[in-house]
Amino acid sequence: MKKKNEKIKHGRVMDKFFNNQINKIFDVQKVEKSLGEKYLINGQKIKDHKKEILNGTLERYCIDEECEIIILKTMGKLKQTLINPKGTYKNIRLLYCFGGEATFLSLTHEGIQRDFYLKKGELLIQRASSEINKYEISGNNFEFITIEFYLDKLISNLLKITGWEKIKQWKEKNLNIFEPGNFYYGKLNMEIEVLMKEIQNITIIRSINKYLNLKAKIFQLLPMILDMQTNLVEIMPVSSLEIVNKTKEIIKRYSISEMPMIKDLCKMMNISRYQLHTSFKKIEGISISDYIQKKKMEHGKFLLSSTDKTILDIANEIGYENPSKFSEAFKKYFGILPNKFRKNI
Repeated sequence: MKKKNEKIKHGRVMDKFFNNQINKIFDVQKVEKSLGEKYLINGQKIKDHKKEILNGTLERYCIDEECEIIILKTMGKLKQTLINPKGTYKNIRLLYCFGGEATFLSLTHEGIQRDFYLKKGELLIQRASSEINKYEISGNNFEFITIEFYLDKLISNLLKITGWEKIKQWKEKNLNIFEPGNFYYGKLNMEIEVLMKEIQNITIIRSINKYLNLKAKIFQLLPMILDMQTNLVEIMPVSSLEIVNKTKEIIKRYSISEMPMIKDLCKMMNISRYQLHTSFKKIEGISISDYIQKKKMEHGKFLLSSTDKTILDIANEIGYENPSKFSEAFKKYFGILPNKFRKNI
């Protein structure tokens, strides 16, 4: 009986936390809903920043004791910090983007930072952890659904129909692959994407039948996603310096004209474009695009001063098919046309 009361008490704390967060970060108006909570967003509260225009809706549905969902739809620029509530967490979180894009940052109590980027059609999976202190979110016209599965309740109910050994095997195969606190890009297939779209289309719940339909699809989704997750791409807590040094090592392997594109660099290192961009800004003071351009321009300058190659040949060697484009880029970078630079040597 004591454990039951503790669970109820914990649930009330989470409800209080949710409501407090909403009122601290958004200007909201609560709308009466019989099967959930709905808030109209009429702005956001940002300390020490220019206030951005933001409108939208936020809905929350407690599907049952095993699961709840939050649906956020915004129009405008979103920039907020969410403080992670204190407590013991045993839940799996699915975050799926229906529209727009956003960058996220999580910061642990020990100061470990993880950055990740989410755009339309992408899924993030996290096994929640009390080690995380806060999340920072920055997005534009961002629309997503968060689905929380409470493992304690899920396993407790499973024990009513099967033995602990089977549950233990299921946990080792499906849940232990997720390290608490870390984020993973989830693998998707057509069936999951269709189901996500169906969930999006029935989230306006006005009847018990709609509620039961949503609940059925949510619990159909979890095993489908878990079955897909092998060889997960984990978003590791790699430092900015490590990312920059590794990027430079990769670039050195290629000739200037064959340097990999930014999306290929991200793929090679299993990081997001946002992580790569912010790491270079932090360590080098310039973006990854500017760094690559700098390499090309300095190599072009070296060829102009140390060889008799034509402007056309030099342009082709550093990746420009059109010599006029190279001349334009060179002048923009050094303030002088390449032929005039060569004459002044």
